[in-house]
Amino acid sequence: MITGKGGLVSDITVGDCIELTAALEEHHFRGSAGRPLFYALLKETGVLPASAPLRLRALRIEGRRSVEQIVDAYGIECRAVRDLLVEYFTERAPELDHVSLRSIARNLCRLFWRDLEIHHPGIDSLRLTPEVAKAWKERLAFIRDAQGQPVRERVNFRSELVFVRAFYQDIARWAADDPARWAPWVAPCPIKANECATKKSRSRVKSRMDQRTRTQLPLLPALLRAVERQRKDAEARITAARAKPAGGRFLCLVATSQSAQITVAGDPLEWRPHDFRRIFVTDTIRSGLPPHIAAKICGHAALDTTMGYAAIYPEDVISHHRAFIARRRTERPSEEYRELTATEWDEFLAHFELRKVALGTCGRDYATPCQHENACVRCPLLLVDPAQMPRLQEIHANLVDRLQEARPGLAR
Repeated sequence: MITGKGGLVSDITVGDCIELTAALEEHHFRGSAGRPLFYALLKETGVLPASAPLRLRALRIEGRRSVEQIVDAYGIECRAVRDLLVEYFTERAPELDHVSLRSIARNLCRLFWRDLEIHHPGIDSLRLTPEVAKAWKERLAFIRDAQGQPVRERVNFRSELVFVRAFYQDIARWAADDPARWAPWVAPCPIKANECATKKSRSRVKSRMDQRTRTQLPLLPALLRAVERQRKDAEARITAARAKPAGGRFLCLVATSQSAQITVAGDPLEWRPHDFRRIFVTDTIRSGLPPHIAAKICGHAALDTTMGYAAIYPEDVISHHRAFIARRRTERPSEEYRELTATEWDEFLAHFELRKVALGTCGRDYATPCQHENACVRCPLLLVDPAQMPRLQEIHANLVDRLQEARPGLAR
C-alpha cells in the first residue's frame, strides 16, 4: 500500500485495506486474501482508528439479499433467462440456506449462463449445441483472470458441473407437475452423468495432497530454522528502532521473504496452515500412534477424515496397528491371554441364560450383578421383547390403577 500510494504506515486507512484485498482476489492470490492478517496488525498497533471493526470481514459482509438482487448482480442480458433463474432460485430457496443459495447462483449465473452470453452474444435458449457445450466446459476447466487468460486448473471442476446438471434435471422434473411454468424451458442436459463422477478427481486430489505432504515433511526442520532466523532479525530491527528517538534514523539489514523460502527443484515451496495438520497426522501415524488417537487429537468425528490426512499407504497403517497390539500384549499380564477352561466357558454361556427375564433380555455386562434387585421394569438396561409389549402395557395399567386407588387415602 505504501509503495503504490506513498506516505507512511500511519497514513494507511481502512479503505486502503479494502482495496488491497480486492486486488489480491482479482489476481487470485491464495495467501492472505481470505485471511488479512495485516489488517489485524494495523488495528492492534493503533494505526487504524478505534471506530474500525476488529476484523476486515465485517466491512465486506453484504447482508442478506433478495433472489432478484442476487441474480441481477451478474448482469444477465437475456431477460427471459434472467426471469427463469429468479423463479428457479425462488423455488429452491426454502430448502437452502442463504450462503448455499448464493453459491449455486454464482455457478449458474456467472460460471454458466453469463459465460455463454459473453462468448455467444444473443443466446436465449437452454438448448445448447454440442460445440457450444464443449467450448463452455473447456473454459470452465480453468480459473481465469479479468482478461480471460487461464491462471490455473479448477480443482472442483466436476463439482461445478453437478449444479448445472441439477438445474436441467430440476426443470424437467418440475415440468411434469407444472407444465405451463416450466415445460417451455425443458432441454437436453449438456452434461452427461459420467462427467460428474468425482471418484477419479477425488483420488487425484488425494494423491496430490499426499505428495505435497511427503515433500514438506522432511523439510519441516529447515522451515523452522528459517522462521527462527526471520524472527531474530525482526527482533533486532525492533530493538534498534526503540533505541532511537522519535523521528531518528537507524541502519539495519533487511531480510526479505525470499531469504526464508525453501525451494524444491528450483521452485519455492508454499506452506499453508492446513499443511501442518496433514504433516502432524502423517508423522504420528508413521511413528506408530493408533489412528483413532490421532483423530481425537485433531478433533475429527470420523476416522476416515484422519486417514484422508495421512500421506501413507494402507499397509503401513495395518503394520503399525499390529505392532501396537503386539506391544500392548507384552505389557499386559500374560494370564489374560491364556486358554479358557471348560468351567469358565460354561460360566460365560450361563451369563447369557441368566440375562433372560420375563419381559425380554437384560443388557448388563458380563460378570456384573443386577443393580436394581430384579426390578426390571425400572431398569434402563432392559431390552424389551416385542412379544411382551401387551404384558408391559398391562403392568403399566395396573400401576396407574393402584395409584388412583391410593390417592384418596393419601389425601386423608
